[in-house]
Amino acid sequence: MTVRSQGPQSPLAEAWAIFRRNRPALLGLALLVLIVAMTLVGPTLYGVDPLDIVSAPLLPPGDADAPLGTDYLGRDLLAGIISGGRASLAVGLSAALLTMGLGVTVGALAGFYGGWIDRLLMRTTEFFQVLPPLILAMTIVLLFRPSLATVAVSIGLVSWPTPARLTRAEFLRIRELDYVRAARAMGARNRRIIWRLILPNAAPPLIVAATLTIGAAILFEGGLSFLGLGDSNAVSWGLIMGMNRPYIFEAWWATTFPGIVLFATVLAVSLIGDGLNDALNPRQRER
Repeated sequence: MTVRSQGPQSPLAEAWAIFRRNRPALLGLALLVLIVAMTLVGPTLYGVDPLDIVSAPLLPPGDADAPLGTDYLGRDLLAGIISGGRASLAVGLSAALLTMGLGVTVGALAGFYGGWIDRLLMRTTEFFQVLPPLILAMTIVLLFRPSLATVAVSIGLVSWPTPARLTRAEFLRIRELDYVRAARAMGARNRRIIWRLILPNAAPPLIVAATLTIGAAILFEGGLSFLGLGDSNAVSWGLIMGMNRPYIFEAWWATTFPGIVLFATVLAVSLIGDGLNDALNPRQRER
């Protein structure tokens, strides 16, 4: 009987094997899948319009018409939480894409070319870093009509410096490696070296940063909406908490339940990010 020897695992398979052994990361993944499914399928299964008045204002949880109670206008809180997830998750994902797009582009150009390009881009990055992110985001939203797009853009514009510095550091490290020098010697163009050679090898820490950026963007959107700077025409978790804020002591459920869902979402994304960091970090594989 011959035993077939197994070859070495691919990096992706090895990373997935490490991720599966991380129980908090799996818990975060399951929780995030549950929350996303709730926001996508929930409105169909629980067919209550979040803007309809279904009962008396500030009705406590446990009523047949409103299991989680009602808000200050008498709207179903559970319907608001289910529908509000779409806006919160959409803004978080859009803001994270903008953040990583700007950050990776600026960091890649600065780290690859160096010289005056690096100095110019890093001085610009430092300028945005010293500005208070929340105040800058509030200013951008106030200058334009508050909407989901405006909130997403404002979050992206104040969050890109961190991934830019991370990308620059990775490019400074990788651009001096032998295979990059060999590509230059063979006449490869700079654009190909940046996007086809260096960036894929710098991807692991950037993937982790992108995952954590999604959680931070969701939390940022919740904060802006809580302060009344969100889109009043789109139900979101932060907007529900902000509109019921004056009644927090007499109707705790109106702010607590949306806050719990928001916290659970950010926690799930953070746990997934930690799991990806362990799975994609070569030093973790040696443990």
